[in-house]
Amino acid sequence: AVVSTQSTGMEFPEELPTHLIEIELDFYGIGHREVNRANDKPIEYVTSVWDKGRLFFNEPGSSILAKLWMMFDIFFIISSVFIFVIRTEKTIQDLEKLHPELKLFFWMMNIFCAIFFTIDIGGRWVFSVHKLRFFFAIMPWLDIIAIIPLYTEIFEDYISVSGNMLNVLKIFRMARVARCLKLIRRSKRLVLIFRILVECKEELSILLMVWITGTTISGSIIYFVEESKNHVKFYSIMESCWWAITT
Repeated sequence: AVVSTQSTGMEFPEELPTHLIEIELDFYGIGHREVNRANDKPIEYVTSVWDKGRLFFNEPGSSILAKLWMMFDIFFIISSVFIFVIRTEKTIQDLEKLHPELKLFFWMMNIFCAIFFTIDIGGRWVFSVHKLRFFFAIMPWLDIIAIIPLYTEIFEDYISVSGNMLNVLKIFRMARVARCLKLIRRSKRLVLIFRILVECKEELSILLMVWITGTTISGSIIYFVEESKNHVKFYSIMESCWWAITT
């Protein structure tokens, strides 16, 4: 509908959010005219270093350097998660004992990841409009929590961490996997899908309620059917509902 409206030169419906129209047109790569509405705010031009810095860390499409930073961000996110996962393999642990250079490689990668992530979150905070409000978001805290184990692994030979604190830090390491969520804001297509889901939250809520109702009914039926037999496979409705979900 958006593409048809653009090609015919008609006015866009007022109920469609402007940012969704522009992202949709960018997605098909056909270009678009400016979508002006009576209630739209005037365009803000980038004039200061603070604006350029904020765009650099948050808008990859603002410049070539911002795109390169985005590519490095994706690379270090994937590398950090990949190293975290493979180092739990027994084979890799044995190779680290036999080949110290492999352990050194992982140690150096942790240093590079820690430095990059620290600069990234520090830059986004420095160039943010509201310094205090910045820490009320979820992603900055996920970044901070995920960075702490990196520094712990880097200086593990120089600091003594044991007991409950060591277990807590191991749990914090799982936050590194959550870095994959940062890839969402690096893709226009994923951002478009996310915004569409937000716009359709009421319809999705109804769909979820229908799914829960159907699952409960199916689970209850199979529970009472199996209950009358000698070889009972489901000992509660919760177990039968889990069977309904997995099948």
